[in-house]
Amino acid sequence: MRNVTKRYETLGVKGEEADRSGWSKAGYSRYCEPKKNGPWEAWSGGYLQVKGEYLNGLKHGTWQWFNRDGTVQTELVYRGGEEVGD
Repeated sequence: MRNVTKRYETLGVKGEEADRSGWSKAGYSRYCEPKKNGPWEAWSGGYLQVKGEYLNGLKHGTWQWFNRDGTVQTELVYRGGEEVGD
């Protein structure tokens, strides 16, 4: 597990986050703690499954779900944790 602490500013929100990444039983994941802020990815079996971004712990921006061949299966847009379109 890789752990990096860094300062950030996203859309005017300043703070400090712990960047965590590594392998688990579910596969590889990358995320930020304690409140997720910034990019997030989930991998399984060596394949990227989901990619998106969090703002203040809520899904924000474009989220993509991928097929095993790397093509985008689903793409949704979130603002403040709510789906606003695709």
